[in-house]
Amino acid sequence: MTAILSILATRAGGIAALVLVALLTVTAGGLGLSLWLTRSDLADERLRANTLESAVKLQNDEVMDWQAKAAAAKSSADARALATLKPRTKPDLKTVEELNAWFASSP
Repeated sequence: MTAILSILATRAGGIAALVLVALLTVTAGGLGLSLWLTRSDLADERLRANTLESAVKLQNDEVMDWQAKAAAAKSSADARALATLKPRTKPDLKTVEELNAWFASSP
């Protein structure tokens, strides 16, 4: 301890101590500024992530809506296809005109 005090008591030791304190102050200020910028960057990234998350949620909702519409269209098409492919009862026809009328009739 006395060695440190005797070094600080000299002119070179005092100047070295002042330079060391100045360097520590600059370093601490730089770290504080870096921390402040990091917090700002984190806030910006959080805002960006929230924006992306809301955009993805909107797109997912649109996809789910599209899938629901596609499923409804498919079931409607299936019902129409089944109605179209259902065989008609065979008629008991005596003339060609009755047969042609039966062919022309829709199910």
